Amino acid sequence: MENKISNILVEYFGYFINGLKILINEYLIIIGIILFSLGVKGYLKMLEKEPIDYKAKPAKSETISKIRNRSVQWEWIIFAIILGICLIIENIE
Repeated sequence: MENKISNILVEYFGYFINGLKILINEYLIIIGIILFSLGVKGYLKMLEKEPIDYKAKPAKSETISKIRNRSVQWEWIIFAIILGICLIIENIE
């Protein structure tokens, strides 16, 4: 019974991987537009957040955690925007 279930899961995983390959190869411009728009949306959300008080003494662990979280969010936003632009530019025929 478990062998049958694992075979079915492997088969569906193969279908999933094939679908991703087709999606990535055929629709790179659309994926680039989606990534770019998600990056811009994230950028606008980051601008709406309240500024962090960096001069608070003593530095609370909560403040340090906010700084680290926002830096990671900025990294992903920049990555999404740059990757989206690259996918759009590289695949325009």
